[in-house]
Amino acid sequence: LGVVISLNKELENMNWYGHGPYENYSDRKTSCPVGVYSSTVTEQYVPYPHPQETGNKEDISWMELTDNNGDGILIRCSSERMSGSAIHFTAGDLDKATHAYMLKPREEVVLSLDAIMLGLGNSSCGPGVLKKYAIEKRPYHLQFSISRNYKKER
Repeated sequence: LGVVISLNKELENMNWYGHGPYENYSDRKTSCPVGVYSSTVTEQYVPYPHPQETGNKEDISWMELTDNNGDGILIRCSSERMSGSAIHFTAGDLDKATHAYMLKPREEVVLSLDAIMLGLGNSSCGPGVLKKYAIEKRPYHLQFSISRNYKKER
């Protein structure tokens, strides 16, 4: 439950404070220590045989997306928690493709910021998500700010 924002393709560099360094979800974050991590948006995509949600980061305090000059945006979470991802695919792109080779990355960066993200469970070969990682039917609160971030003096 959150928002999706399309961003300039130049914002390819990604830094964040939260669980990492690889993708993680509410039921798959224990192996991902909280810290400051750096990567690229392109590297966030995991080519699963059957395309699915990918690249999520849990408990993000902040995320920075910049171009090669270090200019970009800074997203700061001011609610209790936030998860998010920045990839070159929409959820619809991933849902429509039945195999990874069918996906064509978008030029733009697709930023998703969520108040809560459903756990993964094991539905492909076992039970679904445990109740404690499901999304309850209740109001959720997501508050964040986005500001321009300049690394070099002009």
